[in-house]
Amino acid sequence: MLKKILATLIFIAAAAASGYAILLKRSHPIFYKGASVPTTDPTKPKILLVCLSIGMGGGENHILALYKKLYANGYDASLLINENSALEAQLKDLGLPFYTTCANHFSGIARPLYHLALQATLSALCKTKQFDIIHTNNRPETPDALSLKKSHPVRVVLTQHVPTFKHFSDLRGLDELVVVGPRMVEMAQNANIQNHFSIPMISWIPPLLSIEKFLTFTPQESREAFFHEIIKQDLKPYPVICMIANFYGDLDHKNHVLMIRAVKQLVDKQKPVYVVFAGDGSSRPAMEKMATELGLEEYIHFLGFYKNTPALLHHSDMMVLTSKNEALGIVYLEAGLMKKSAIGASGTGAEAVLINEKTGLLFKNNDLDDLVAQIERLIDSPDFARRLGQNAYQHVMQNFSPDVVFKQYQKLYERLGSIN
Repeated sequence: MLKKILATLIFIAAAAASGYAILLKRSHPIFYKGASVPTTDPTKPKILLVCLSIGMGGGENHILALYKKLYANGYDASLLINENSALEAQLKDLGLPFYTTCANHFSGIARPLYHLALQATLSALCKTKQFDIIHTNNRPETPDALSLKKSHPVRVVLTQHVPTFKHFSDLRGLDELVVVGPRMVEMAQNANIQNHFSIPMISWIPPLLSIEKFLTFTPQESREAFFHEIIKQDLKPYPVICMIANFYGDLDHKNHVLMIRAVKQLVDKQKPVYVVFAGDGSSRPAMEKMATELGLEEYIHFLGFYKNTPALLHHSDMMVLTSKNEALGIVYLEAGLMKKSAIGASGTGAEAVLINEKTGLLFKNNDLDDLVAQIERLIDSPDFARRLGQNAYQHVMQNFSPDVVFKQYQKLYERLGSIN
C-alpha cells in the first residue's frame, strides 16, 4: 500500500513538473518584428495593449485602430494578442510588430494554468520593456495585469466594450475604467462601481475606428455583380439590408432571431427583402437552421467573417442592428461613413450615433412590429433614407473621427503617466 502511495505521489510530482515546464514554455511571449521599426518619443509613456480575443469584432477593430494611432504618433507601444487569432492575420497584413501568447491553449480543467501563463507572459514583457501603462480590452485578462502591480510600477486601465458590470470583484486596484458608450457611465454609477471597487475614475471614450478605407472607397463593380459574387445568386429588385454582427454568445447576443422574423413578416406582407449577415460565431448554425425552417433561404444569406465592409455597406440599401444591449456599435459609425441609413434599438448605445429621425432610426427594443415598420419607412421613402445617411456622415465625422477620439486617449495616457 505504501509503495502504491509513493508511486502515485511520484507520478503527480512528475506530472506537475512537466506541466510547469510546458507552462513556462507556452507563457514566453513570441515577438513578430513587422516590416518597420517605429520612431518613438521617450517623453511619452510606454504602453502595452492587451487584447486576447480570437475572433474579430468591434472591440478588436478598436484595438487595431488604437495601436496604429499610437504607432503613428511616436508612442513606444506594444500589442499582446493570442496566437492564431484574427488580429494576428490583420497585423501581419499591415506589417506591424506584435507579441503573441499561447495562454489561450489552457482551457477546461487546465483553465487555472491560463492565468498563471498570462501572468508569466505579462511579467516577462514588463521586465523587458518596463511599461508605464497596461491597457486591457477584455475584463477576464485584467486581473492578471493587476497582479503585476505588486512587482512592477505599472498603471492598469481597462476599456470595457460590453455593457455589463458583472464579475468586477477582481478588478480592485484598477487605475481607470473606460467605457465605450455614454449609457455605460450611467450603468456604472447606478451599480456604484467606482466606490465599491475603489476605481479612481470612470470615463467615456468612444471606440476608435480606422476610417481611411471608408472615405477612399471606390466601387469596382456593379451592385448586381457584387452580390452575385458574394451570395451566389442573381438579385431580384428587392431592397438589400446588411447586418454586420458576430454570432458569438447565446442567441440573444445580437438578436439575429428578431431580424430573421422581420424578414419573414415582410415576405408574408409581399414586401420581400434580402438580408445579408456578415459575421461568424458559435450561434450561426442555429440561425441558418431557423432561416431554412422558415423557408427564407432565398432571402437570407450568411457571409461569415467579411473584410470588405465598405463595399457591403455601399451596395446595400440600409444597415440594421437588432442588438438588445449594445455598448455603442462600431457598425453604426461605419454605416455613417458610407452615408447609409441605419436602424438600431432604443435604450442601447445606438442612441449616441442614431439621433432618431435625424441621423438614423430607432425601433422599440426587441419589438418585431416596430422594427418592420422602420424598415418599411426607409424602403418607401428613399429620399428620407438618403438624408439620414448624409446627416449620419456629418455626425460621425464631427464626433467620432479618429482624431477626435485619439485626443481623448492621449489625455487618458497623460493622466495615467503622471501618477507616481
